Amino acid sequence: MTKKLRSLACATALLLFSCSPPVVKYSVPPPKLNTFTLLIEQDYDTVWRALIDHVSQSSFAISNFEKDSGLITLTFSASPDTYVDCGDWNVQGNALVPAFQGSYVQWLEKHSSVSLSGKMNVSVYRMTEAVTRIRVNARYILTSTYMGGDTPITNTWTFDSGSSASVPVNNPTRGITPTRTCRPTYQAESDILEAVKVLSGNT
Repeated sequence: MTKKLRSLACATALLLFSCSPPVVKYSVPPPKLNTFTLLIEQDYDTVWRALIDHVSQSSFAISNFEKDSGLITLTFSASPDTYVDCGDWNVQGNALVPAFQGSYVQWLEKHSSVSLSGKMNVSVYRMTEAVTRIRVNARYILTSTYMGGDTPITNTWTFDSGSSASVPVNNPTRGITPTRTCRPTYQAESDILEAVKVLSGNT
């Protein structure tokens, strides 16, 4: 083989190797055991004041509250990666596709427009004169829009505390599940419960 042919063969082999399909791995987020209810050894008024004090200074916005019924409705929007777990996304890249290792939410944020909105109901119950119960339930709406073609591709995941949502994606990567699953990290629920526990003096 002449020197010119050897160079051409090497260049062809290098091109084929560098353009081999990227290896992609996706792991579904595992279920997480969490409690959304907390018993506090304090009277109702003390717990209610602590709850109002906390949410009025937090990133949560109060849309409605009624002390007699013990219900507070909050709304929030935040970095999706803080409140939502959609599993891990790992790409062993090539010359055309960059490598990536991290959460699927981070990958979405890098390649599309992503937003998270949420609504949370916080219920306060008077169990006895000295014991109060708080229950937190949130609804999450995660939306991603990819503008890679003429028509935007939008996927939406809607799920509550204690549940998850699995959405089929367009043009799924060959060899892995065609759906992406998202569930709460429970950071939002914990922020409420732990703060009220501390502020009410029930640590």
